[in-house]
Amino acid sequence: MNEHLAFLRKRLHYAENDLKSVIASFDVGLRTVTDVTNAQKMTDDARTELELYQKGTSALRSCLLPTSLVISLSTSTERISTDNANDVTKTSQRLSV
Repeated sequence: MNEHLAFLRKRLHYAENDLKSVIASFDVGLRTVTDVTNAQKMTDDARTELELYQKGTSALRSCLLPTSLVISLSTSTERISTDNANDVTKTSQRLSV
């Protein structure tokens, strides 16, 4: 009878370890499903943002195409004399649209 009880305890211990392994595998699988779901949502969000960007770019192009846009950058340099022997150079830039 004691041998039979020891055998059953050993089998119960093995079953408990098997159950722990199944639960751990289930947890890993559940995390994987959650990660995949989150990745799909991020992909969908990125796709939506890209579509909005493309629509905005297209709208901006249609606004700019009928007119001409001129951008110019001018740079001027001016030498400023000081009391000591060193002269100072002042450079300024102007952006015009």
